[in-house]
Amino acid sequence: MELDIRPVNVTALFDIGRDEWETFTMSYGGYIDWMERTLSIQAPTVIFTEEKFKDLIWKKRKPYDKDNTHFVITTKEDLMMSKLAYPQLSELMSSESFKSKIQFEVPEMIKPWYNIMMFNKVWWLKEAMDIFDGTHYVWTDAACYREEISKWNIPFPTDKMKDKPVFFSHHNKISIHDINHHLLSQMRFIQGGSFIIPKHNVNSITEKYTSKVVDCIKSGYIGSDEKIFDILYLDGMDWELIKCDWREYFQAMSNNN
Repeated sequence: MELDIRPVNVTALFDIGRDEWETFTMSYGGYIDWMERTLSIQAPTVIFTEEKFKDLIWKKRKPYDKDNTHFVITTKEDLMMSKLAYPQLSELMSSESFKSKIQFEVPEMIKPWYNIMMFNKVWWLKEAMDIFDGTHYVWTDAACYREEISKWNIPFPTDKMKDKPVFFSHHNKISIHDINHHLLSQMRFIQGGSFIIPKHNVNSITEKYTSKVVDCIKSGYIGSDEKIFDILYLDGMDWELIKCDWREYFQAMSNNN
């Protein structure tokens, strides 16, 4: 008997000043153009954003699905991870002690709001459960996909959606010799662009993820959202790891691969 798999796509876009960064700059108009790929996916979709982006995003989403789209309009300051971690995170990242440890001038080392957006992904999945009743909640970065829209304007493949959370990794195995060094490095195993969590796992992962972020900040170290997932996996999480390259999540989820 076939399982009744009902994925819900979740994404978000907030202004963290990226259009004015010195490096790794991207305009929000450009972001929303890339975002059309994510918005074209044939699935109920929850979009977390701020008021000024709503109409622009809706213009991209409306041609693909008017009825299975829900916007949550808020501010970056009101995000759960902002409330739980931003003051401590900002203090850490602005400290001379932390700055002296930085090896690479990348956003997760110098932009606290960038990290808050990455860390809040699990909370957005948790909130989405109250909006659409799915079996699996699929996080997809706003600008996750970059190729022709027709490649993504299909239902998300459900062949490998089972009882375990699915994370996509650059490698088959995760090995970390020193957690603090890993947090500061540019090495990552699990990818943050997309991941899939069954409904019954969302609350526990959100709790464990948030706790790990807080613990890392207290220890005086922090890194990207992907590093937090790496560490959690090694803590004994029962997750399915699928090896693939960047942005190959659709292909990796199909039984044809």
